[in-house]
Amino acid sequence: MKERIIIFLLVACGVIATAELGVILTTVSPYTANKDVLWTFFVCLFLSLTTLLTIIWHFGKKKAQGEMERVSIFASIRQIGLLSAVVVLSLFFRSLGILTLWDIIPLAISALLIEFFFQADKSTLAHEPR
Repeated sequence: MKERIIIFLLVACGVIATAELGVILTTVSPYTANKDVLWTFFVCLFLSLTTLLTIIWHFGKKKAQGEMERVSIFASIRQIGLLSAVVVLSLFFRSLGILTLWDIIPLAISALLIEFFFQADKSTLAHEPR
């Protein structure tokens, strides 16, 4: 039941963010837009990517692992949130004109290390002898 509420909220947030993103893309010129519109664009892009890809990723993992396995929606949100952050930050750096390969590599590596930190088995770290 809790998972259905979270998925409903994700869908609602994704629809609103995607609709706002569509309005911005069809009515605003990026060359004449002020900073507020560009920030709104990047936030809506992050929200729409995160929500829509989280739903796809979650149900894909659920189908691959079987219905009996417990798949956490929060892990899917975290994983796709990190991926969306890398994509949006890369586009943001590109809009500033400072994007190089050396900017994308540390972003991707840091997102990967954060995900490895969350997936590490912390029970072995808690019981180490001193």
